[in-house]
Amino acid sequence: LGEVAEKLAEAGVRLVLGGHPIELLDGAELVIASPGVPPSNPILSEARRRGVPVWGEIELAYRLSKAPFIAVTGTKGKSTTATLIGRILEGGRFGRVIVAGNIGNPLCEAVMDLEGGDLVVAEVSSFQLETIDEFKPLVAVLLNVYRDHLDRHPSMEDYIAAKARIFENQTEEEFAVVNADDPVVMGMASKARSRLVPFSLRERVDGGVYLEGGWITSEVKGKRRVLRADEVRLIGRHNLGNVLAAVAVGEIMGVPVEGIAEAVRGFEGIEHAMEFVAEVGGVRFINDTKATNVAATKAALEALPGGIVLIMGGVDKGNDYGPLKGLVREKVDHIILLGRDTRRIEEELGEVCPMSRASDMREAVFKAFEIARPGGYVLLSPANASFDLFSDYRERGERFREAVHALAASSKAQKQGA
Repeated sequence: LGEVAEKLAEAGVRLVLGGHPIELLDGAELVIASPGVPPSNPILSEARRRGVPVWGEIELAYRLSKAPFIAVTGTKGKSTTATLIGRILEGGRFGRVIVAGNIGNPLCEAVMDLEGGDLVVAEVSSFQLETIDEFKPLVAVLLNVYRDHLDRHPSMEDYIAAKARIFENQTEEEFAVVNADDPVVMGMASKARSRLVPFSLRERVDGGVYLEGGWITSEVKGKRRVLRADEVRLIGRHNLGNVLAAVAVGEIMGVPVEGIAEAVRGFEGIEHAMEFVAEVGGVRFINDTKATNVAATKAALEALPGGIVLIMGGVDKGNDYGPLKGLVREKVDHIILLGRDTRRIEEELGEVCPMSRASDMREAVFKAFEIARPGGYVLLSPANASFDLFSDYRERGERFREAVHALAASSKAQKQGA
């Protein structure tokens, strides 16, 4: 912890490192837990037994903030959607618009000096939602729910219950933007007391946002066309669904349609999510390191036409790779396995696609290039967490970029030498 620990000690904060002795609770009035600490941790269980409140960071930030929250959750697409919502809301009549939370900027740090006319767009995870108490977003966005984090949650039912807490304290005064194409989401939304605003890629939805005749169309405040779907610059149909959700939030918050359309047209996505890195020898390299679950990797494969060499692997979170079989058989020429947990990938996908291993990202990228065909793709979409070889998914994506640029330089040097 270095300097951080020194500064805390200088400020009079007592640091207890390397464990969680129960006597820490003696005299405690409140416990704040990091999202990485499961509720079953013995010291948290003991705190609840003693009647000591246990909050997570999102609860603390909510109570500190004078500004209302727009909260975004879901198995995949949270960061993209939250970032786009922030861009859209910047075109409204608000003060500052802060995008924070699970997306990288700590919520507590972001909200301290906000005023009532400002807005917080918070990407929130199931881990963060487990430890809310009074947290009540003005708009709650639930994008989708797929199998994920079963290394942390005891069951899929527990994972769903954690996600559903985003609606728990809402009343008829608040809004819930929900994916009408996801039956699990709609089952959760049926218990919400807030005003439902659905979005759909498949059909018209009353009072929501949907596609009609090639247009993104809204009925949130009277029926009107917002922009053409082919003006969206993000890769993949799943991202079009994320755009519909963001448009719904813009409509709820009263951003002019022209401002919503302009923000969407100018949005090219975020780092590490279906991010085009470079083209080398006719092969396009796509960085989708944020795909830490099977649903996200499935969406990435659906977004590309085929001829894919797929780099995947890492820390398995209780994945079921079965949903990838058809797409892998149809679109993937080869899988490069990278990371600690690859046995289940081999067992479930080995029969439909040839595979090989790499010891690090550079080897994975160079090996993938040797296999890839001109006109094809090398796709980093791991379907796993990154903590075996990297500090986080960002570092994994940065190592991928570095390897691709090194490959491009090597390829250029070879051509010049020839």
